[in-house]
Amino acid sequence: MSFLDRHILIKTLNERYGNGNWKILSSIKKLEEYLEGFVKRIEMEGRVYTLTSDLTKGQSFCVVVGRGHFVISDFFLPTYYAVKYGVDCDFKACDYSKLQEKIKWICKYHYPYRNPSITCSDIASLWDPTEVEYFPQKRIAPDLIPKEGRVYELEEAIGLLEKQYVRGWKRNPQIDDGAFYDFLFQGNITAKEVEEYIDQHCPE
Repeated sequence: MSFLDRHILIKTLNERYGNGNWKILSSIKKLEEYLEGFVKRIEMEGRVYTLTSDLTKGQSFCVVVGRGHFVISDFFLPTYYAVKYGVDCDFKACDYSKLQEKIKWICKYHYPYRNPSITCSDIASLWDPTEVEYFPQKRIAPDLIPKEGRVYELEEAIGLLEKQYVRGWKRNPQIDDGAFYDFLFQGNITAKEVEEYIDQHCPE
């Protein structure tokens, strides 16, 4: 484990989320395979670190540090949200698809009316709200979570997402996030049940 990587990793997490009592459990090489002519090459792209935090109640999550000793992406926020709301995710595989589906439903609940001038009908597909990606020189995708040394709660992250992408859309005037969250994060809710809930709580 690189001392510089460790320093950068902890510093970045502290700047972004505050002191989470971060503990590094392990790290593996992040390898990239590519073809050079007919020869397969394998190149090291950095390291994937597995950490735990008091904020995730000990549940592990991954942080990727690139060859240039900067954090490429971290999976702290989706892990925090999944633990808080009891969403069953595959943390080892960094598969947060079940959480993403819940986030899409929340956006749909807030903005159930389709805008014909917007070609993309799925707000959350424009930005993956479960993975923070940031680079010192260029950004692959907009990083909507400010570095404020605190954890942005799910409703705040969704607010930033919607502020970025749904300006001009018609918002549901009768939302009750508390009631909807209680409904959405209980057990195994089907897509049909969520659609029916939104329809019932969305005036024409």
